[in-house]
This record gives sequence, structure tokens and C-alpha cells, in this order.
Amino acid sequence: MLKRLLTTMFLAAVWIGAMPGTALALPLYARQTGQQCASCHAGFPELTPFGRAFKLSGYTFGTRQDIPISAMALASVNRIADNAGGAYPKSGTPAVEGGSLFTGGKVTDNVGGFVQWTYNNLVQNPDGSFSGHSSIDNVDLRVTHQLSVRDVQMLVGLTLNNAPMVQDVFNSTPAWAYPYQSPKVASEGFGPLSTFIEAQPRIAGLSAYSFIDNFLYLELGAYRTADGIFSILRAGTTPNPLTDRVTLKGYNPYWQLTATKNFDHGQSLTVGAFGLNAQQYPDYTMTQGPADRFRDLGVDAQHQFLSGGDWAATAHAYRIWEHTDWRATATAHDSPATRITSTRMNADVIWRNKLQATLGAWRTRGDADFTGLGTVSGRGDTTGRMFELAYMPIENMRIGLQRTQYSTFAGLSANYDGTGRNAGSNDTTYLYVWAAY
Repeated sequence: MLKRLLTTMFLAAVWIGAMPGTALALPLYARQTGQQCASCHAGFPELTPFGRAFKLSGYTFGTRQDIPISAMALASVNRIADNAGGAYPKSGTPAVEGGSLFTGGKVTDNVGGFVQWTYNNLVQNPDGSFSGHSSIDNVDLRVTHQLSVRDVQMLVGLTLNNAPMVQDVFNSTPAWAYPYQSPKVASEGFGPLSTFIEAQPRIAGLSAYSFIDNFLYLELGAYRTADGIFSILRAGTTPNPLTDRVTLKGYNPYWQLTATKNFDHGQSLTVGAFGLNAQQYPDYTMTQGPADRFRDLGVDAQHQFLSGGDWAATAHAYRIWEHTDWRATATAHDSPATRITSTRMNADVIWRNKLQATLGAWRTRGDADFTGLGTVSGRGDTTGRMFELAYMPIENMRIGLQRTQYSTFAGLSANYDGTGRNAGSNDTTYLYVWAAY
């Protein structure tokens, strides 16, 4: 039975992926449902209660499209505060970052999905040159069913996806957390530390979920290597196969428990917890032997206000605690076990679906590891904040100005690399134009 189910979902992936098919506000879904993008999205790409119901129901609301295709493109200019030595050769230079093709939506009344293929035009090679690479991006295929048990309404479903929490609907977990757009040519983003879930490895996951009485969300599943018939979930070109491809040992359990409540006056509140226990081989070509173990435990929350008029506001936050046992690469670390705590939050206000102001902040902290991190301080702790203003002249176009500032980087605020470079040297100003059809 399980094999037949996996085969059916895989064939659905092939069916959907065979047709060219947005990670953000997806016009394909607007055409399918006959609704404006604002019906599903409070801002960009935050989901409203209707948008969350649409995703949980397998993207099946509305009329199946004969040509279920959308596309997006992105152009930008990004400036690094201190580009001494030309470490970031594209700093201050306008560039076309790339784009995506999307497909999905309704297949039947109970089957649907979301498939994204992305072209990145700004992949920096070891020699400093740039090249383009294309590959599968986010994939979420669903089979769903509505039922009633003793007058309790339940939505049950299965999701086949290719990264932890791509299937999440609350925008407060790593796959969909703020920033929704960030520069490809900049410093190391949130710093040299990240948890396994935040790294978003391309792997194969199958989960069963239930949404009970529009209040309680339960999900239980497992992730494995995206190989064999699942290799489509990591298809495409990979700039650095040894670091970008992931091989897991066996089946790795994942769970999520979330309570959500809609209140009067357009308010909703969500509080949840999630976890993943993953065993990863140090080399993607390995299929046996010891594997490093990552145990991630997280909590998240969201509060949303939709006025029904001119204003909307949303706040998100999550924290992940990760414990890593370096079972396969102990000699490459100071300690056989290390810990990371990652916290991220943001809040935004949207006016008439035209103007959006966002404030975000993050802090990543971890154990000292001189050997594993290779930093002057032996730590990867990084703290920073983001400010963003965006203007949407039409539904499917966004012009954004984003400012990122670092208080600490790689464990220090000053001279973190031993050459006099300060955390603020990595501050960036990012202007982008995003459009979709």
C-alpha cells in the first residue's frame, strides 16, 4: 500500500513537473481560484487564513487550469558596506539575478501541488567568476480528504516535499520565514552558523497530516535521501556537489504540532512546535558507515491582523535548538557534540496592498569550535537586523529596498577575520524588482 501511494505521488510529480510551473504570490493560483492575490496573501508572501486553507487542501480550490504555468523574474543591485579587496565583485552593479518557472495547482478535487524550477544567474565559482545554474526548488505535492468524526470536521492529507517545512503554511518557520527576498551576492547571510532545517537540504519527505476543527494541526513523517525515483526532487545542476548535495542515513523522523485560532476583527494567532532528527553522511557519495546526527527542536508563533480595509499587519517568530553529534566527522571538530540556538523574528505593516514596511531581526549562537568553524573567535555567533520598504504598483510586481545591519559576525563585532574587518563591514543595501505572471 505504501509503495503504491509513493508511486502515485511520484507520478503526480512527473505530471506536474513535465509542464513548466511561484514561490511567492503565484498568479497561477489567482487564475485557478478567480481570486485576487490579496485573498491568499497578506503582503508578500504571507498567507491569510484563506491562503492557508488553500494550501492545506492541496491547492485544489477553483477550476483546474489547462495550462498551469507561472513565471517570475528578479533584477537587483546590492552594495556591500566595505568591499575592500573586491571580495564581492558584483557589489554596486545592477544584475539580473534569475527567475523561476512554476506549475501545480489542481489535478483533481483531492490532488494538487506546487513545483518550482529556479535559475540562479549569480553563482560565484571558486575562481571568483560567475555562472548560471538551474535546479528544482520548492516542491509540495498533496493528496487530501475531508471527513467528519462525531461532528468534528477534519482535513487529512499526505504531502511529498523536498525540504523540511516547505509544506508549512504559517510563514514562521525556516522554509518561508522572512526575509522573503535577499541578495545572492553578499556576505554569508545569517553568518557561518545554521541549523539543519535552516540549511534547507534537498531531500525527500513524506508526511501525513490532519487539521482538526480549524484549530489543531498535526503532522508526522520522515525524510530520506532524494535518490532513485525521488531524484527528481533534487534535479538540476549543483555548483558544489560535495557540499550542496545531501545523503541521509535511513529514514529520519519529522513532526509538527500547531494550534491556530481565528478571532473577531480579522485577527488570528498561531503557536506551534516542530522537530527533526536527521543523520547525514559527510560525503554525499556515501551510503553506509557512521553519520553525523542533527537533532532540531523548534517553536514558532504568528499573529496576524487583517482589517478588511486599508491595513494589515503580521508578526512572526521562531527559535530552533540544535544538538549535533559529530559521529562521522569528530576529528574535524573540537568537541564530539555541539549546540546551536537560532532565533529569527519579523513584523510588517501593509497599506492597501501597495506599501509594506518590515522590520526583522535574528541571532544565531553556538558552541566554540575553532577547528570546525575556522574563525578567529572559534564561534559563529551572528546578530543582525533588517529594514525593508516595498511598493507594489500592480498585484504581481514588487519594488523593494532592504537594509541589513550586523552587530556581531562570526562571534565578534570587530576584527572578526583577523584582518581588521568588522561586523558592520558586511552591512548591505539591496534594491530589487520582482515581477511574476
